[in-house]
Amino acid sequence: MKFQAGSADDYTKQVGMTLSEIAYADPQNIPRQLAYKHYAGGGVYQLQWLGVTAGNLMYVCRQPGVDQWVVVIRGSMTDPLTEAFWVDWFLQDLTVFEQVPLPFGQRYNGGARISWGACEGLDDLIGMRDRTTGRTLVEFLQGAVKFAPGSVVVAGHSLGGALASVLTPYLYETLGRPNNHPASAFFALTFAAPTAGDARFASYLSGLFDGYPFRFENNLDIVPHCWSLAGLDWITRSYQPRPLISAFFRGLVDTVWLALYEENLHYVQPGAGVIDSAGLIQEYWWFKEAGHQHAGQTYLKMYGAPSVIFPVPPSSPVPARDARPRPPLEAR
Repeated sequence: MKFQAGSADDYTKQVGMTLSEIAYADPQNIPRQLAYKHYAGGGVYQLQWLGVTAGNLMYVCRQPGVDQWVVVIRGSMTDPLTEAFWVDWFLQDLTVFEQVPLPFGQRYNGGARISWGACEGLDDLIGMRDRTTGRTLVEFLQGAVKFAPGSVVVAGHSLGGALASVLTPYLYETLGRPNNHPASAFFALTFAAPTAGDARFASYLSGLFDGYPFRFENNLDIVPHCWSLAGLDWITRSYQPRPLISAFFRGLVDTVWLALYEENLHYVQPGAGVIDSAGLIQEYWWFKEAGHQHAGQTYLKMYGAPSVIFPVPPSSPVPARDARPRPPLEAR
């Protein structure tokens, strides 16, 4: 099977989210994760291209014999001891208080603007090179893809989804339009993505990609509500009757809301979105509930897919054999 344009079915949700979650693995373990047959997708995808920078990771995989290439972008790292954490959060995720013109498709995008952080992330992805061949993503796709409808899928969770919404039209404007390839050769598959740009950017995506049908979210996840003013309002009222947002986090959200409002910065999600619900677990702490609702593993469970395990488990999900008893010291 492969991803089909216009079909938000279980395969699309389960396999798309699984591939997005695998992007959080250690880079050297991604081939083994892709080959693990007990995940959604059955272990049929093979790694074709892999790039890593200080802040981002992106890989390309495909099924043998299938002309569909899946570009997967990692979301934000959560370990503050890694350099990627600081790049992801403070150069890309949270840098939303300035919008810049979309740096491609100027004749067609209607004056669309995206956040400075999304533009920074796009620049990083464009310049990224495969760890083995040294080729950029564009150079690789140019030599490998036929660009028939559905040939290039760009997927990601969280920040990875936001960057996928920017990288997908970039690939079309770079590889598609100049060579008369149809826009249907490319589509984005995003999970739990925050907004990347303004209403003109959302309109540009919806017009280019048939309504932008593959934006998936959990209706209890706060991240897709960022960074629209209405979405930030929703966050302050989230998880009724409990856990209620604390005064500290409400103050942070209110500060962001006011800063965006005073700078007249408006963000809009593209398309209607495919909305599911993971259900409240009513954690004692609002921040913990928010983290649970956003987690990739929560999305996998919501879609009925097996969890992705780090590091990759043995080839079959059976209990590990007990270690052989050590011989007594005197026998050594």
